[in-house]
Amino acid sequence: MHISMLKLKYHLVAFLTSPLWIFQGIRLKKVAVRLPEAAGERDFVERNPADEPQNNHNQDNVHQKNKPLNLLVLGDSVAAGVGCSTIQNGLPGAVAIELSSRNGAQVNTKVVATSGFKLSDVINSLSNVGDFNADLIVISVGVNDAKGFTSLSKWRLQLERLLVTLQNSGENKQIILLATPDLAKFPLIQKPLSSVLGLKAQLLNLVSQFIVSDMDNVHFHRADFDLSQVNELFATDGFHPNSKACRQIAVSIADSY
Repeated sequence: MHISMLKLKYHLVAFLTSPLWIFQGIRLKKVAVRLPEAAGERDFVERNPADEPQNNHNQDNVHQKNKPLNLLVLGDSVAAGVGCSTIQNGLPGAVAIELSSRNGAQVNTKVVATSGFKLSDVINSLSNVGDFNADLIVISVGVNDAKGFTSLSKWRLQLERLLVTLQNSGENKQIILLATPDLAKFPLIQKPLSSVLGLKAQLLNLVSQFIVSDMDNVHFHRADFDLSQVNELFATDGFHPNSKACRQIAVSIADSY
């Protein structure tokens, strides 16, 4: 759908259903289960005991067998492992394990993420990266901007700033920007609030795709899987991905890297 048509649909749905979804949003803040961030060190090393890669996918990638890879995971509660018991069971650990397995190499991982972070917060957190020279950066952000109704113009300016800053921080790094998930399918959120947030997420994604399409070594990534499998993929709060979902996302990230 063209962005102008999607914006029109979003504004119509938001306006026509506003009394109900505003009430739902207020109630949700009061009753929603708040899971903690995952336990474990935010800086860790994943080593694959096998001498040979288990998968020869992307043989022309610069990070071949036994060459250490530096992975930086930035963002929000998903990047911080909310919904999983440990960072290693969450998205950062799952990506590190998958990359190490495929490349037969050590993966040095750094996580700079906090539950509730918006895009502006991620930008402000870059000072915490320090001198970590990442080969691959995975960014999870967007859900809180959708919930907070960040304007599209603000999202565009902030996302451009974040990506350009990361690009300029070193050479030959790859950046993977995860798509904002489809909030319309989250079991915690009921209609019409879910519909409004789902449309907002779609708008953020369209802007993100447009920005990324003009950038070298930056990829917009949709980890497509069936969100209707509520008991299979969501944590107990009905909002965050569980360890199984994180493994699936990690596989799709490794496939695209």
